[in-house]
Amino acid sequence: MGLKWVMRWVPLSGGSVHGDAEAKLATFVQHLCSRADGQKMEQGNTKWVSQCQFMKQTQAEEQEEMGRRGQGLGAGDLDVIVVSLTGVSDHRYLVARNESVVIEGDLKILDVLSKMNFQAVAQVRFEGINYIIGDFLVKVGSVIQNEEIKGFMLDVEYRPLSHIPSGHMLMWEFCQILRNAAQELTAGKLEDISLPDQYSLGNNFTNMHSAVQYALMASVYMKGQSYDEDLE
Repeated sequence: MGLKWVMRWVPLSGGSVHGDAEAKLATFVQHLCSRADGQKMEQGNTKWVSQCQFMKQTQAEEQEEMGRRGQGLGAGDLDVIVVSLTGVSDHRYLVARNESVVIEGDLKILDVLSKMNFQAVAQVRFEGINYIIGDFLVKVGSVIQNEEIKGFMLDVEYRPLSHIPSGHMLMWEFCQILRNAAQELTAGKLEDISLPDQYSLGNNFTNMHSAVQYALMASVYMKGQSYDEDLE
């Protein structure tokens, strides 16, 4: 795994992500990748899907009520986010935001959660297409909740490096090209999903870093507000 940077596309004031999903995604890809420093762009061979499940520990009598509440959840109601990442089908990542903890485990960890009365109460899915731009792998995806597209996002990976300090400036410069393209060519902007220091994940980028990024981004869409507001 290389060094990754995750961003979400935010429409400008008065803008919207609604409309024909396929056409919007195609336009989004064209706008963001067409000016990537003149490098050749190739479409990857496979589509990708990652997913975040919001889990809450409950007593049995509460489960029926939770099902009725659906997505009427406040941030304090969400105990654990279970992240499944594309290309890592045999592992899951548990992110506890309140404790700033992430745990990696095999699929048996889902059985452990079930025995502890954790129930899935909501889900946010990310899916899209891979693009290769030089040494960068760019995943362009839709953010889907309740089968409705809520937004778009980018997962940018610099494949030759996984050491965060070594690759930070190169990654920042490439992502800045994408940010500028978004601001100039689309009715929106790209917001970074930064990794909070309190997770103490180290300088070599791993799937646990990526899981925290996706969990934080999914939380933003659950609350329906900007990332900066979500951290306050």
